[in-house]
Amino acid sequence: QGAGSGWVYALSLTVYCTSWTYFGSVGSAANSGMLYATVYLGPTLVMLASWEIVRRMIRLRQRYRFSSVVDLLTQRYGQSVSMGAFITLILLLGMVPYIGLQVRALLESFTVITGLRHDAAEVGPWHFTDEAIVFLIGVLTVLFGLRRVDTRERQHGMLMVLAVEAVVKLVAFVAVGVFVTWGVFDGFGDLFARIQADPALHRGLVDTPLSGNAYLTWMTYLVLSMAAIIFLPRMFHVMVVGNHDERHLLTAMWVFPLYLLLISLFVLPIAVGGLLLGYPLSSADWLVIRLPFDRGGPALALLAYLGGFSAAVGMVMVACTTMAIMFSNHIVLPLIDRGVIGERLRGKLRPIRSGVVFLLLAAAYRFQEGLANSYLLIQMGLISFAAVLQFAPAGIGALYWSRGNSSGAWWGLSLGWATWAYTLFLPAVVRSGVGGAEWLENGPWGLAFLRPEMLFGLDLGSPYPNTVFWSLLFNVSGYLIGSLLSGQRSDEAAVAHAYTHAFGKQQTAEGDAEGQLQVSYATVREQIHGLFSRYLPADEAALAIARVQRDVVADGETSLSGPAYLELTAHAERTLAGTIGAAMARKAASEALRLSEAETVALQTTMAEQLAKLKITPQQLREQVDYFRSLQAMSQTYARAMEEKVAALEDAVRERALADASRRESEQRFRSLADSAPVMIWMTSSAYGDCYYNRAWTAFTGASADHQARDGWTLGIHPDDRADALALAEEARERRTGVEKLLRLRRADGEYRHLRVHILPRHAADGTFLGIVGSAVDVSDLLAAEQTLRRSNEELETLIGERTRELQQSYADLQEREQTIRTITDSAQDAVVMVDDAGLVSYWNPAAERMFGWTKGEALGQPLSEFLLPERFRAAHLRAYEGFQRGTPGKILGRTAEMLALHRSGAEIPVDLSLSATMLHGKLHAIGLLRDITERQRAASALRREKAWSEDIIRSAPTMILGLGRSGEIVVFNDYAEQLSGYVRDEVIGKRWIDLFIPPADRDEIAAIIEHAVRTGAVVPFKEHRIVIRDGSERLIGWRSQVMHEDGETKLILSFGVDVTEHRRAEKDLQRNYQELKLLNQRLEDAQNQLLQSEKMASIGQLAAGVAHEINNP
Repeated sequence: QGAGSGWVYALSLTVYCTSWTYFGSVGSAANSGMLYATVYLGPTLVMLASWEIVRRMIRLRQRYRFSSVVDLLTQRYGQSVSMGAFITLILLLGMVPYIGLQVRALLESFTVITGLRHDAAEVGPWHFTDEAIVFLIGVLTVLFGLRRVDTRERQHGMLMVLAVEAVVKLVAFVAVGVFVTWGVFDGFGDLFARIQADPALHRGLVDTPLSGNAYLTWMTYLVLSMAAIIFLPRMFHVMVVGNHDERHLLTAMWVFPLYLLLISLFVLPIAVGGLLLGYPLSSADWLVIRLPFDRGGPALALLAYLGGFSAAVGMVMVACTTMAIMFSNHIVLPLIDRGVIGERLRGKLRPIRSGVVFLLLAAAYRFQEGLANSYLLIQMGLISFAAVLQFAPAGIGALYWSRGNSSGAWWGLSLGWATWAYTLFLPAVVRSGVGGAEWLENGPWGLAFLRPEMLFGLDLGSPYPNTVFWSLLFNVSGYLIGSLLSGQRSDEAAVAHAYTHAFGKQQTAEGDAEGQLQVSYATVREQIHGLFSRYLPADEAALAIARVQRDVVADGETSLSGPAYLELTAHAERTLAGTIGAAMARKAASEALRLSEAETVALQTTMAEQLAKLKITPQQLREQVDYFRSLQAMSQTYARAMEEKVAALEDAVRERALADASRRESEQRFRSLADSAPVMIWMTSSAYGDCYYNRAWTAFTGASADHQARDGWTLGIHPDDRADALALAEEARERRTGVEKLLRLRRADGEYRHLRVHILPRHAADGTFLGIVGSAVDVSDLLAAEQTLRRSNEELETLIGERTRELQQSYADLQEREQTIRTITDSAQDAVVMVDDAGLVSYWNPAAERMFGWTKGEALGQPLSEFLLPERFRAAHLRAYEGFQRGTPGKILGRTAEMLALHRSGAEIPVDLSLSATMLHGKLHAIGLLRDITERQRAASALRREKAWSEDIIRSAPTMILGLGRSGEIVVFNDYAEQLSGYVRDEVIGKRWIDLFIPPADRDEIAAIIEHAVRTGAVVPFKEHRIVIRDGSERLIGWRSQVMHEDGETKLILSFGVDVTEHRRAEKDLQRNYQELKLLNQRLEDAQNQLLQSEKMASIGQLAAGVAHEINNP
């Protein structure tokens, strides 16, 4: 029940929003401003009217069991098998590239999000990622879209998958939009203010998309999207075939437009945000993924990818499902019937369709891989929309114009698609590099009026308006003329009536079941079983037979009457149509369900009796009257012709002087004829009473024939018109000729309707007045239409007057603005030069005269390349300008580039060129702003020399020079630093000095010094600290540093380092030697003191000995 709910049905319709919408709408907004909105506005308008258009298709699908948009047309136009095959092949031609576009989006987005690019020359675990993604899509399509052969069965899985994908892509897109609008920028106001502040951006998003034939392009996109929402095979499959309760359409009428509004709300903010952040226009299609990937984090990037994945997969699944069904029904089965393909494949529809799905995906994959970024692949979305547009005349005509027939449909479709192929598809193929492009520019055989993109010389500014205008013109003309010049078969006319009266009740004949024909139900059931078994698996065939029996045959019934037999076989045919299509079902049923010769004769007799007994209710008769109202003019002519026949018949009666019985017989014949007429007819035997009224009259008034005959034909006339009615009858009697007047007559529902009443008097041969014959045609709708037309004409005249005044005011404003612009350009210091579509100078301001030496009179009307460009650049300029006129401006448009220009003296002048484009009088002109940059180049050259000299000094300095950024990263590292540290410059640039060179014990101290210098800008004092070089050893460096500033902020810490390792090591060795020498000296002093003491003691001893000797030896 979840898959059958109105919400799921409404969300499944968002399969319209493919990856072309999810990704491409942002790219379109970046390139063309609000033009993308037409892709959402067209479907919104159609959905608001879907209760009339789409509900009619749903009713017809329930009656005829459509399985595709092809069945809608083939069932209406003669159930033509060849028409179904033709339409299917054309759709296949358009859908394979369109599916390839979705596959391309899947693979490219996968590459963006993962960074893994498919390389055919590389073999590895990711070599088959692209093929795996395509194969996965095929498996999902078979599982959810082709589970059952009978397409009338509810596809719960498919609808639920589409609903979930709708939610995922909406949440993802809105999340990216919210992130860009409020996460990266400061809301919508900030974005719009930036647009206004940036002239180039404002010109690209606002001015250029609204210039030239922009409104024609807008209308073209609107028409294409309105046709696509109904007639794209995938949309018809979901919207019509997938609807099993028309009440769900009421939910979709507001849910689907709301969904489109929400998903389109952030298209422009994302596009503008990407452009403001510097992303190039060439990558605008991928901004939905690029912005989250580069700035939003992995979670948001993954969500954005899943949204794009859902958009592409949903479209591919439904498109492959519908194309597989159409291909099997309208190509494979007819080939089987003709004996081209083996009969054993007839009952293998599911495997055939599964195979077609994988073949489609393989073809689409090869197509996108072969064309890659070609023009054809990029434009394939709109090209497919234009192809589907060709369904519109025959499709709308099938629903509302009963005169349309198969001949008109054939002519319309053939002419429409031939024009589409010639004016759009083939030029796109040529622009993709296939074949020569000469015939695009000059026309085939040099016939310029046959140029495909400007057919018959009509320049509509773009290939798409050109194709839409001419293809619809030829398509509609072929459909109308072909239908009017050829007639309809009786069966085709019956189907046409059913199509145009889809909301009426089906008329069924109820009669005596005991007629002459009694067919054995067992025989018929055996024929139906054989028919279903040819195309359906055994279990589905049994279910289908049981469904047919339950709906038509009463329990216990063994034989069938004529009407019951016809109803049973028709129901079986409609059931089979849901599997193999209407045209093939008709052909298969006519071959399998047959009666014997005797039963056929009995059936004809029984149906003749049933038709004789047929009674039609007023409601059914009103439906017939409504059918003929669309042919009012023809009906009036027919009524007059019939009245003339009545008069001629009465003359013949008078001439033959037949008896009253013969006259009554003639009147009876008249009444029989009148009862079958599509207009109201009555006949009186006097001016007021004894009236006869045909069935159309009694059905319209709701009064019984007896009541009407008793009270007279003026009974229902409006009281204000009754006197006019009586006077009209009296006038006809007196003038003895027909008279006509508009009168109001009360309808059965009480409403007074305007009727065009025609009265003809009847006279006998002797001139006796016998009564009147009257006819009436309801012209209320025609009068209302005329009144509406008059009111519309008055409103249009008022609107034209207002628009004329607005245009006059706009013209005056334009002249004033042009004068202002001319004053500005004349006083500008930069040269302003304008070149027309032929390459001739059309504007030359005074600054250009001063800069290049040519006066305005000398320059105007001259080829720009002949006097302003050096000789060596002229050929390239002419080629580029030709591409510019064709709509391929190259990379220079909207940018500033340096180039060389030629002065009158022959000297070459370096200039800055800013190039833009504008439309004047329907022609594309180029505007260039040129500035002489001779002095700037000289200054830049001097600056480069000075910079090179400074870099040479730094690089060759005999000391270590180190530059650190605000985060402590290394930005300068000279040659001496490389020699000292052992590191190459490229190895250390960008890495933190502390992490690479400072020992762990010193890192906090050094980090604090760097942080203080960055924060305060103070000069770093002389400091020595250790560094670790490449071989792991430490060196002691003495540093002197200077803080460099820019715009008041610290930009760089520039340090000059001297290796003092050996100096400090020598100082330590000297100190150690000094201490050792000092200790040795102390020891020497101590030894010397000891020696002196010893010598003193020895001297004392000797002295004592001498004294003692002297004492002892006086």
